[in-house]
Amino acid sequence: MPKILEIKDADKIVVFGDIHGDLDSLKKGYDIVKKEMVSYIIFLGDYADRGPYGPEVIEFIQKKQKEDSNVIPLKGNHEDYELIGSELIPNFSPCDLISQYKRKLTGSNFKVLFKNLYNWFESLPVAVVVKDKYFLVHGGISSKVKLKGTLDRNMIQDLLWSDPTEIKGEHPNERGYGLITFGPDITEEFLKKYNLETIVRSHEPRKALEGYTVEHNGKVLTISSTTVYGGKAAILIINNKKPAMDAYELAKGIRLI
Repeated sequence: MPKILEIKDADKIVVFGDIHGDLDSLKKGYDIVKKEMVSYIIFLGDYADRGPYGPEVIEFIQKKQKEDSNVIPLKGNHEDYELIGSELIPNFSPCDLISQYKRKLTGSNFKVLFKNLYNWFESLPVAVVVKDKYFLVHGGISSKVKLKGTLDRNMIQDLLWSDPTEIKGEHPNERGYGLITFGPDITEEFLKKYNLETIVRSHEPRKALEGYTVEHNGKVLTISSTTVYGGKAAILIINNKKPAMDAYELAKGIRLI
């Protein structure tokens, strides 16, 4: 069952947003990371689909994760699959990853490959709480999400799929049935309840065409690390020795790649 991690001790953290098969931006981002003394590198999910290099992006991140336990990839909605027999069935669309694997790795034992890939997806945490200050997640929050105890499927769905809006409350999301948007009041209540200050998320590269955007009165920062939607790619460097008061100040750590 996916979980929420907690990081108590971290001087500097690098955050990547959606990558969506953009291997070039991923490598450029890592070139910046190598120049920084970082405690953790956190990926916010959506590693494949849309772009041409989904398998290569996943392999790159898996390799970095094996080399360094402080590399933490999160689960995004594009890592949400079911395994039926030997087939990976995505709970989203479009899905390019499976066809890319089959095209690029002809002759492979796909039964083993897809089972291993599914197990990796299922091992990914869905969020990280950083030093009782920042909530890092792929999609967003809802009034149902609880940081303590077991996460049920509805909570996981909201963490992977929900989007911030400036309309108060929770409303149906055009992404699909059962999905929601959440307003600034929901963000305020969530942050106050868990004594946090800012939500850092991805999930909407089209909203973050400049690499990032800030919403909900400086309480939510959305980052994109892909160029597949025609926008700029960025990473976020969070320096916990110089705590940011809000998302506007946190955005000073954005580095375009």
